[in-house]
Amino acid sequence: MGVIAWGYISTFNSKQLFLLYKRDHIALETIVYRFYNPPIEFKTQPIGLTHMKTFSATPADIDKKWIIIDAEGIVLGRLASIVAIWRLRGKHKPSFTPHMDMGDNVIIINAEKIQSAGKKREEHFYWHTGHPGGIKSRTKAQILEGAHPERVVTQAVSRHAAWQPSGARTNDKPARLCRSGDHPHEAQNPEVLDVASMNKKNTRSACSTSDEINTLEDLQAVAGEAANACS
Repeated sequence: MGVIAWGYISTFNSKQLFLLYKRDHIALETIVYRFYNPPIEFKTQPIGLTHMKTFSATPADIDKKWIIIDAEGIVLGRLASIVAIWRLRGKHKPSFTPHMDMGDNVIIINAEKIQSAGKKREEHFYWHTGHPGGIKSRTKAQILEGAHPERVVTQAVSRHAAWQPSGARTNDKPARLCRSGDHPHEAQNPEVLDVASMNKKNTRSACSTSDEINTLEDLQAVAGEAANACS
């Protein structure tokens, strides 16, 4: 017989009391005492603890900050996940409310110096002109070396954004990307967010190798240069 049953023993009939006595081997004196002296109503909350209400932010509670991120040497996917999932949506704040726009204003500089892991620089971006046979593609490396390298970061951040059940993005506001170290938002006094110091895996060095390898000495020299560049 569990302890919780004593709270309802005053509602038991004689047959239920007999089962308590025979089946559960509870002393008859205990049953009679509990029947005529029902205990106090049980509390679901332990003594000393208080209930905490769920906080739901209002527009007056939202504090948007301006942050700046230097993308030089940062891995593209890790930067996109930090910006899209956490900073643009505001999930890093204790007062995060899903249906409110809690995100910060993000400025990304040196977007053309972003790094990629493995052979992802050779991945293709596809689009279609709308005419028969009009499918086009460019590699990520070609875009980074072209006139608009910030489009790679823009696409990565957009694809990392969460989806709503209706099919819309939860945060459709883009980050402000700049090709060089200069940006037109000095008046907002943005705070510097050091993504490289968050995790050692967030950075990657660009390795350069020579294509002219004819002898064993050339191979050893190229291996040494690549090891020094990637260290």
